[in-house]
Amino acid sequence: MPKPSWVFKILTILSLFHLSQAQTTPSCSEVDRAALIGFKARIFKDTSGILSSWVGKDCCSGDWVGIQCDAVTGRVTGVVLQGSSGNNALYMKGIISPTLGELKLLKVLVISGMKKLSGVIPSSFSGLIHLQQLVLEDNSLKGTIPVGLGQLKSLQTLSLSGNYLTGPLPQTLGNLKNLLQINLARNSLSGTLKFPNLGSLEYLDLSYNMLSGTIPTVLGLQSNMTFLDLSNNRFSGQIPDSLCNLKNLVDLSLSNNLLTGQVPARIGQLKSLSTLSLGFNMLKSAFGSFEWGVIKGYPFVIVYRSFLQ
Repeated sequence: MPKPSWVFKILTILSLFHLSQAQTTPSCSEVDRAALIGFKARIFKDTSGILSSWVGKDCCSGDWVGIQCDAVTGRVTGVVLQGSSGNNALYMKGIISPTLGELKLLKVLVISGMKKLSGVIPSSFSGLIHLQQLVLEDNSLKGTIPVGLGQLKSLQTLSLSGNYLTGPLPQTLGNLKNLLQINLARNSLSGTLKFPNLGSLEYLDLSYNMLSGTIPTVLGLQSNMTFLDLSNNRFSGQIPDSLCNLKNLVDLSLSNNLLTGQVPARIGQLKSLSTLSLGFNMLKSAFGSFEWGVIKGYPFVIVYRSFLQ
């Protein structure tokens, strides 16, 4: 289920996107137009009908669905192509063309819900140094997360959820100090989680992958974190006591892992916490047995069948 903060920020981005589309802009750059046509050429079936609007020489005319341009320069600054999550008949079939990496002033790139869009994430995206939002969720992308994404120093949102991505999380993501949201859920990512200190991070969802090893104690340094979901992985060891330092945390889900040891007693000091999910682990409780119960004072606590010892 999408979380309110995530939905609000995406809707805000899209509202600004559509508002800017209404402004008068000069003719688009020929370089940018060629890059978009290159993307269209790699899509051999588009039941969404979006790309049928990409005709003519001026991609900044307002007629090209999903394209935003700078009002002064005519350079493309946004590409937002969204399918319908509730309609499986609407999709794009093909691959993401590396020509999108030629959109050098791009700030927003959203290609989501296209279901049959496959292939890999182009390495050329590493050149999109002005990119703030990269959302490629709910497609059929494969391969690994490009290490070059670590060069996108302006990036605030990275969502690659709902694909078939494999391999470890690139350590280069630690270079992205402006990241506010990371959503890599529902992939097949593996390896240990070597997480850097990203002081601005508010939202981290790595659920439904195959990540293993211990939960990094450095996560407790993310002082702005409000949402943390590491559920449905293969994490082992103890729940780090450092997570109890996340005073702004609202949602914490660590269920369906291989966690052992005692639940940190200080977790009861997280006054903002409304959802705590520890189910299906091998934990010992600092609160007494609550296998089917609720911790006193928490309105929405999910700790069912936690195999507490």
